[in-house]
Amino acid sequence: MIVTFGNSRLNDQRSEMKDAIINSEVSQKLSQGRARRVLNTEAFMKSAKGRMFMGLAVVAAMALTVLSVPAHAQSSAMSVKIPFAFHVGTATLPAGTYMVQKRAGAVMISDGEGHDAAVIANNVPNNASAGDWLVFNRYDKDCFLTEVRWNGYSNALRLIKSTFELELAKAGTSERALVAATR
Repeated sequence: MIVTFGNSRLNDQRSEMKDAIINSEVSQKLSQGRARRVLNTEAFMKSAKGRMFMGLAVVAAMALTVLSVPAHAQSSAMSVKIPFAFHVGTATLPAGTYMVQKRAGAVMISDGEGHDAAVIANNVPNNASAGDWLVFNRYDKDCFLTEVRWNGYSNALRLIKSTFELELAKAGTSERALVAATR
């Protein structure tokens, strides 16, 4: 409520001051809201840029990995006809035709009929001069898959020996057998 003392000019000035104060407060609140929105947008953009950068870095790393493999050896799967029963890790597999693959530090072998195994393996120098090979250790009548060699790769994979194979190795001598593979 405004009280008039006979000077309308003073009332006009007071009214203008009041309007200016209100406008100033409204303007300040609006600018604070805009500032919050701008800050939120900047934070979002930073996180979106960060996610985009990480995504591009992952794609680049994957591309480098794929390009570093020789073109003729990009498929690490091989088909092998094994004429005897054998051990892979703790599994015993019958004679037959198997698909052998390497996956993230492991060798996976399967005949597609429910006989399969996976064993952790270490990189060793590849001695395969031509073709793909499986190397078996034989102790008396027990054969163990020991190494997988892919032609065109500098490293082969040597399987980690099972407890059973280690016991047989302590007890006697072993013979090596090589089985050629096809792709």
